[in-house]
Amino acid sequence: MLCGVMDQFGESPEDRILDLYEELKGVEFQGHYLGHREKRSHDGRSVTFHLVEVISEGMKSKMEAIIGCDRGDDVWKGIDRHTFWVSSIDGQSEGNEESKGISCYKLDRLTHGKQVLKWQRKDYSSVISIYLKALPPDSRNH
Repeated sequence: MLCGVMDQFGESPEDRILDLYEELKGVEFQGHYLGHREKRSHDGRSVTFHLVEVISEGMKSKMEAIIGCDRGDDVWKGIDRHTFWVSSIDGQSEGNEESKGISCYKLDRLTHGKQVLKWQRKDYSSVISIYLKALPPDSRNH
């Protein structure tokens, strides 16, 4: 579904995107940590973002749905359609060798700068922030 107009059930694009984000809360998935990058925030501060590649098919399909609707949010695009930028990963140290392999992650929380997301903001003040939790190696993907 393209999210440019009301869908057949009368749901607005904004409502659809918020519903998709709600579905992601607490989702566990397998991913591959690809590294981090320093970026400048809209107010000039240096911020570290972590790039994670998603391996689990269920999470990939959720990402595809979000990208199909939320064209103004670059967080989910990363380098390709199956990577995304993360604000922090709780329980995983950057220098840790095991972080370079496949890990199990849980989507800990999502935040955004405004109550109503504004899709085309160029200053990134309403960008989605994603926080992951690295799960123990024996965790199972759900």
